[in-house]
Amino acid sequence: MVVLYCLFCFLAAYVGKNLYRNLFNPICLYSIVWGVAVLVHQSGLIVFYNLTPFCWVVIFASHLLFVLGCIVGWNLNIDEKPIAVECVSVEQLKKWMLVGIVVTMSLAAIAIVANLKTMISIYGFNLMEQIVLIYGDRVNETEKIETIPYLGSFIFITLPLLGCYLKRFGFHVIVIPCVLLACADALISGGRGGIVFAFLLFLAGYMCMDKGYELSSRGRVLFLLVCLVTFFSMILFVSQERADGLKMAYATDLYKDLFGYNVALYKGLVYIAGPIGTLNEYLRECEFHFGKNTFLTIYNVLARLGLMEPINHYQEFFLTPIECNVGTWVREIIEDFTLVGAVFFVPLFGGVSSCVYSIALKRKTITMKIVWSVFAMVLALSFYDWKFRSASIWIAVLFGVLIGKFIDRKSFEITEDELKDE
Repeated sequence: MVVLYCLFCFLAAYVGKNLYRNLFNPICLYSIVWGVAVLVHQSGLIVFYNLTPFCWVVIFASHLLFVLGCIVGWNLNIDEKPIAVECVSVEQLKKWMLVGIVVTMSLAAIAIVANLKTMISIYGFNLMEQIVLIYGDRVNETEKIETIPYLGSFIFITLPLLGCYLKRFGFHVIVIPCVLLACADALISGGRGGIVFAFLLFLAGYMCMDKGYELSSRGRVLFLLVCLVTFFSMILFVSQERADGLKMAYATDLYKDLFGYNVALYKGLVYIAGPIGTLNEYLRECEFHFGKNTFLTIYNVLARLGLMEPINHYQEFFLTPIECNVGTWVREIIEDFTLVGAVFFVPLFGGVSSCVYSIALKRKTITMKIVWSVFAMVLALSFYDWKFRSASIWIAVLFGVLIGKFIDRKSFEITEDELKDE
């Protein structure tokens, strides 16, 4: 069955490449991450319970529905008239993009630096040695680190803007504080998630931006390779620190023959494959709680107003047999809207993602490039969980639109209405 699914993922990616004429698109992104996650789960490197026939049906069906939704979404905008490059003032765009980066970075820095100061007061200066404790305290909510709620989320706007800026105008010294701030934000969580978020947002912004800076094709490939090597090195480093003292209880003989007792790699593979196992176990019961994940931000606001009981941000753990509580975005959508509701919601999200991507490519607006970057991160992590359950993602989208529109308004020499009248 895993071979059949991998073939299906390859076919879907092929359809996506031909549909969008671009490799970094919603269908390819979804197909690659899901293909890898399922392949790792079924690789025999780590012990997992066998996937039930029903789980296979859900995985295939959700993937197919997402692809169909993407195809419909793309064709809804296929005839949209793009804004000509000549309408954009390059100097104004450069100036106001830089302003946007500095403003969002500064807002995020207020919260991130305050959080970092609190962490140092609790754990000392050598935070990397305490990363396991930091992560455990965050999950168990035994230590309160966040000083200014949600303000640090502005780094999710800074990073795609930074990717767009580098692609269009080349290197700027602002890159250094942005990267340091993103790393500090990741360190606060004690996990790999922050590093992954930062990299995906930056990469999505870079990939969807129009070429501007005169860098050869070889230079662009080299730049992306450096980014990838840096990203995986950081992930490996954090994994190694987090894996200190961890027992590889579910590593198979095949894993040990190939990789020995590499605990960091073992932890990484569990991170990738565990959610598939959780989805499998959840589907044995399929409990339903309307909007528990998708509307979590709204429910949290209502809970703070005393209008309802608070909902735990962390989800129920399942034995796969490895204990895991994240179960892909599919698990959360089914939990929110039932299996029948998921049949409508999955293609809807595919259609919305495709529309956002279409507009980001065809129009020269920074607004839609920021929004697409957030959607790309959500899609890339769909094998893990449903990122729209987080208030930070909604903040990134809503304020990203406001900041993007401000940059666009300052950069366009003529308005969209004037362009249509010509």
